[in-house]
Amino acid sequence: MEPISLDDAARYVNMSKEYLARCFRQEMGITLVTYLNRYRIDQAKARLEKREQNLTEIALTSGFSSSAYFNRVFRREVGVSPKDYMQSLK
Repeated sequence: MEPISLDDAARYVNMSKEYLARCFRQEMGITLVTYLNRYRIDQAKARLEKREQNLTEIALTSGFSSSAYFNRVFRREVGVSPKDYMQSLK
């Protein structure tokens, strides 16, 4: 839920952000931001299945800074909007 940047992660592991980014991409095949977004989308999908929160609450509690950014990333990763995904669960 907390905002995490490449700078934050690099400080946490005590290395430069450039080196961390290069190592992360080499090992994982994706960028740290893509990894974090996919993790957050997985968290959001679980919340959507529970139907206990509205879409804005789900976006914010999953770590996205806005519902617009959440919608854009969700659609890119899942292929449908969060609303359409939730309706497909019925």
